[in-house]
Amino acid sequence: MSLQIISKYLEQVDEEKYFNQLNNHFSEATKILNKITKPKENNYSIIFDIDETALSNLHFHKKGLLHRHSTMDEVVKIHILSQATPIQPCVDFYNYAMEKGFYIFFLTGRPCKKQVVEATILNLENAGFYNWHNIYFAPEDTEFQLSKFHKIDTRKKIINNGYHIFLNIGDQEGDLIGGLSEFTIKLPNPLYMLD
Repeated sequence: MSLQIISKYLEQVDEEKYFNQLNNHFSEATKILNKITKPKENNYSIIFDIDETALSNLHFHKKGLLHRHSTMDEVVKIHILSQATPIQPCVDFYNYAMEKGFYIFFLTGRPCKKQVVEATILNLENAGFYNWHNIYFAPEDTEFQLSKFHKIDTRKKIINNGYHIFLNIGDQEGDLIGGLSEFTIKLPNPLYMLD
């Protein structure tokens, strides 16, 4: 995809509208959280996706380093830079959920490669995410379109380990399909959609 096409496409992304939508979704998530007063007593947990949920790659798209047809190798090169930016409404919501006592899990389609794992953890911490309960990566050779099955299997594993998934938050349908959570929040993503 040429930089000219990418540039023209990104001109259509209304950033102000996008960030307002994110704020609205996390406000809704906060209302959902407030339904529970003592989450730790019942092992209540929240699952967060990472890309375009906790961390934004918008600036990489703007520079033409990522686009909706990027290969896994191209995406991995970006991940290991640890330079995705925090989605601030998510950081604020995350910290609120931690204060309330929810168990926090990150569940990502990023591959379980040593460099990617280390870079992702560093990126999350630099963005203001600390002290999560666990983080799950996709098996190393998982294709984008198949990560949804990894996510379903991982949610089952979390439940089998005794946790109640109260809320699941992601920007792709594949982050949320398969049920297994009491509530879901589907965030907007004007950059790409995985089948």
